[in-house]
Amino acid sequence: MRNFRYRWMLVTLLVFATLGCDQRVPIPAPEQDANPIIHVGAVASGGGEIKVPDAHTGSCASPCKNPVSTGAQLVLSISAQNPGGVKYLSAVISETGKPSYSVQLESQPDKQNRVPTQLTIAGHNGTGGVGNTPIGAKMNNPIGTFTALVSATNYNDMTSLYTVTYYVDGHVQASLAASPASIYPGDSSTLTWNTTHATSVRIDPLGTQPPSGSKTVTPNATTTYTLTAKDWLESTTKSATVTVGERPKEGCLAGGLNFVWDPGRYGGTGEITVGVRFHGTLKSAPVSGSTAAMQFTKTESPTLSNYAGYKAVPFQACQLMTGTWAVTAEVISGPLPKRSIPCTAIVPGSVEFNYEDSTCLP
Repeated sequence: MRNFRYRWMLVTLLVFATLGCDQRVPIPAPEQDANPIIHVGAVASGGGEIKVPDAHTGSCASPCKNPVSTGAQLVLSISAQNPGGVKYLSAVISETGKPSYSVQLESQPDKQNRVPTQLTIAGHNGTGGVGNTPIGAKMNNPIGTFTALVSATNYNDMTSLYTVTYYVDGHVQASLAASPASIYPGDSSTLTWNTTHATSVRIDPLGTQPPSGSKTVTPNATTTYTLTAKDWLESTTKSATVTVGERPKEGCLAGGLNFVWDPGRYGGTGEITVGVRFHGTLKSAPVSGSTAAMQFTKTESPTLSNYAGYKAVPFQACQLMTGTWAVTAEVISGPLPKRSIPCTAIVPGSVEFNYEDSTCLP
């Protein structure tokens, strides 16, 4: 007898926990009834913050977006209240990366045709019904969500819907840069971007991109690239402009002939004078509309000290047509043995000739 009473008490407690408070009322007329009010309560088992622990239309309008601390172990309790009674309560639970499931609960009138004013779902059984398995999620995914879509109906078939989505508190961050930011037609620039907390990344006009990366672009005209990084809640944009300028029609070429002076080898006393002729001819196609020079000759004869060491005979030629040039440095006078060193250079730019090994460095 004692065991029977104990079992009966357990059943009574389970029903009370499932149906909520055991207050029952007669079913009202439709015009006197109201839509049920849905509450989704959440606790962070083991610690953590929840912005709206008791989510309902008064605290967080549906669809409620509810941030939580990273790593919070959420456990939900879903309920619906109505002074005129609650007949059905159901919830569809979904979590990023996992299959969704549903939980349904239905009340019945008692012998006096009275109905409960509250239903509560505190767990599920895995097959659509109420059970002992907690409704919850471990909030570790920075771009994941945990959602409860809840429906409640009274005995006059008036239904309320409420949705709450929990997500790890954070903000989408992004950066975008172009290097170099200014180019000439036909040249390239590299876009580099990084994002955090983003579920999708798009760079217009290039299209969808990975969360972080780089890409080489060769625009024909000045182009602004706009990155849009989104998660399910918010988005942020960053822009980078690659300016495509007109190639200059003329420019300068500077440089010189470098050599090592050895008095014991080359002789000479006091000061020395080295004559070098620099000659250049445009190799690439002429620039349309440019009237700049397509060849030049510069003769430099500086007077240098006779001390041993590095020496240089500099030159500069300007108002040259831009492009690729064939340039020669030729020693034509002085104590150095005569020598001609060819090279290829770009205007505008520079070129350095090395007398010792007859090489050049553009």
